[in-house]
Amino acid sequence: MTGNPLTRAADVQRDALHTAVCSHENPDAHRLEREVAARPGAVGRARVPVRAAALVGVDLADDGVAAVGEAGGVGRADGDLARGAARGRPGGVGEFCSRQPGPGARQDRASGSALEHSLKAQVYIRGVNNFPDFIDVWSQYFRDIPCAVTLVPAKDYSSIESMLEINLIALRTGAIRRKQVVDVDIPALASYGPCVRAGELVFPSGLMALSRDGRVPAADDAAAFDAIGLTGQAQGALIHAYAEAVCKAVGVSIGNVVRAQYFLTDIRDFAGIATAWSDRYGKQPHPFATVQVPGPLPSNGAAVVGDFWIYAG
Repeated sequence: MTGNPLTRAADVQRDALHTAVCSHENPDAHRLEREVAARPGAVGRARVPVRAAALVGVDLADDGVAAVGEAGGVGRADGDLARGAARGRPGGVGEFCSRQPGPGARQDRASGSALEHSLKAQVYIRGVNNFPDFIDVWSQYFRDIPCAVTLVPAKDYSSIESMLEINLIALRTGAIRRKQVVDVDIPALASYGPCVRAGELVFPSGLMALSRDGRVPAADDAAAFDAIGLTGQAQGALIHAYAEAVCKAVGVSIGNVVRAQYFLTDIRDFAGIATAWSDRYGKQPHPFATVQVPGPLPSNGAAVVGDFWIYAG
């Protein structure tokens, strides 16, 4: 194949991936709601309408990129994957359209896939103090189902009682493409989970700037060199090295990254991340989206979580 991988990624045919949105209409979501709500120790746990993922079978290869709007809304975008990945706020992936089917349509589409076909989940959770309980419940469902996952702290949702939102991508039941786990040489502590590939698309789990000894680079000096963006530059450089390791594992270059999404506790640190990219890759296009999220992150001194989509066709 020739051409820009940003464009080629939008041309995936037949078995295309599906996107899932947060909805508590699905029976599996109700089970997850009960299990999370029963766990003590978190604010508002007793009466939280947890919005778990319902597979809805929206086709990325049809007439555009699937668009997930506010929690619970699904529509289509008219752009290619590069444009569709340009938005990055919690609750939204891609460019939004005006048509948003109701709960009945979502459930009708849910028959197109199943939990075992899950590829990648982005999870927005109210505060890192709730991460351990979520991971405990998540592992009960996904212990034997490889699924890349990125956890992001958040605080505002479409309803005041919500504390959890999951955006999920999955393969259609009966797809020719098969899911496989990619072995990547990065420290286990630097990633939230496995790296998963399905055909042309590769989904690493969320990446954090943790070295093999568990330390965050330049964490001790970051405050003293805040004016030159040391935090973003040092952590961004390590995250880019890990993203490059994923690309190497699937036989492509960093130029095949079609989305680089950064969740920052301080948006000013993105200047350092952009510098780290330029230092490492020169004029190579940087298909980024960046979002400020409430801190802290799980690791002391960590300021960014990187989330990448890679085209390996």
